Order: sequence, then C-alpha cells, then structure tokens
Amino acid sequence: MSDTEFSGLTMPVFAAFGWAGEEAAINYALSQLDGFARALHEALAENITAYMPFFGLDKGNQVSYIAVERDHESGPFFSFIARPMTFEMRLNVTNRKAIGAILSAAEKDAAGWYEHLNNVPDGWQLRIQQAQVEGESVSQYQDLFKDNPGSLTAESATELAGRAAYLNSEDDKWLTPLFLTYKMPSESVATMG
Repeated sequence: MSDTEFSGLTMPVFAAFGWAGEEAAINYALSQLDGFARALHEALAENITAYMPFFGLDKGNQVSYIAVERDHESGPFFSFIARPMTFEMRLNVTNRKAIGAILSAAEKDAAGWYEHLNNVPDGWQLRIQQAQVEGESVSQYQDLFKDNPGSLTAESATELAGRAAYLNSEDDKWLTPLFLTYKMPSESVATMG
C-alpha cells in the first residue's frame, strides 16, 4: 500500500480536507491513530505498561500499536485500526515463538485454555489462521477458526489448540497466527470524543 492510499476512514474525512488534498487527510488520520495509542498507553496501569512498554504508529500498515517488543511484530501487540464503518482493537500474536508458547500452554492445560476462551466477552472474535511460509513470504492459507471464542466446546477448543500447535511446529512450513478482535461502530467511537 502506498503512502497516499488510506483505506481506514470514511469519505467525510477526505471531504473535510478537500482543500488540502488526500495526503493531508491521510497524515491527519494517522496522527489521530498515533495520538490515540499514546494517550491509551499513558492511561494504562503500570503493570501493563511494564509488560507492553512500546507504542507507536506503523505507517506501512496504517495502524497504531502498543507492543511487548520495540519491533512490534516480534511479540504480542495490540493494534488499533480505523476502518470505514468501524474502529478495531486487535490483539495480534504473529511471532512463531510467542504463538508456540501460547499453544503449548493451551495443550498442557486444556481446561484452563477453554475457560479463558469462554471468559472472552461477547463481541470479540478469535481468528486462528493457517499461513504458509515460503522464505520471507507468509501467505494466508485458511482459517482454522474464526468466530466468537465462546462458541467453542471444551473438545473443539482442545482439538483446535492441538492442530494449531502441530502446524506451528511443522518444519517452518506453516505458521498459525492468532488474532483477537473487537470492532466498534464508527458512530460509537465518534461519541467517545
């Protein structure tokens, strides 16, 4: 995606910046995302900021983030994404080692894994992908699961963790990134101020 393409805000933002051009609208939108991550990070509890000390703006992906590692994709991170009709908050686990640690814990304590999934509030979506790795390239192959985590049974949650763990450890050919996403309608976000 080029620096002048922004797929994350509705047309009124561009209309409001019509006099300044699309690039000004994109820069404004990205500065708002960056400011949001900064303000949220400052408001978080100290134990959370100690665990996730990094925040910033990923202009290439047009998201802001709060992360465990300086290179935010090297560990778990929250991303904040403005879409045309929604604002998304997403927990991303895309690093093989972090995925492996989560899935290993899930396999060792299947009851705890299931309990955690069942305690996720309504409105959240869990997505576990099967992605194919070819050199430096990672491409989405299929979704192993994409739904509210509360829809899983104890048996299906255990089976899902086992399958994802197996694929994630399979000779670097597969990766099973995990995403937990909450989408808020843009009208609700706008009323928050």
